[in-house]
Amino acid sequence: MICCRIITNFLAEQGHFSQLCKFLGKKGDWMWHSDSLYFADTEGSTDEKTIMRLVKKAGYKQPYIEVYDKDNEPHDNDEIKAWVADKLIKIYYLQFERDHQKVLQETSKGLQELNKEIDAIIREAIEQSKSEPTEDNDNGGRN
Repeated sequence: MICCRIITNFLAEQGHFSQLCKFLGKKGDWMWHSDSLYFADTEGSTDEKTIMRLVKKAGYKQPYIEVYDKDNEPHDNDEIKAWVADKLIKIYYLQFERDHQKVLQETSKGLQELNKEIDAIIREAIEQSKSEPTEDNDNGGRN
């Protein structure tokens, strides 16, 4: 998951902007604003290296990828800030959900194991109580 700004010479003759947009569109969302290309993959496994490879594959040389996160957000206009903030929120939410899903799965597994142990202890206690001799309480325990 990534949210970034792709910086390169988009006017270069060897570059194919429509091809780049097609590549990026298969991986996530992109936005063109003020001569800059913004990209976000909120659900997949796209990383900076993948983006760099796609940009070069589209014919652009020496691209720079400016990755955004909670400590590094754009200082452009409000539209870009809002778009990036929306994508970062989705990324962080999915990361939080995945991390906590693992915790919940581990907790659930631990509770199932604990439940099995408790069941075994109860069964053992029931078997022991069945095998112990009982006292005759009506005669004070004496016959």
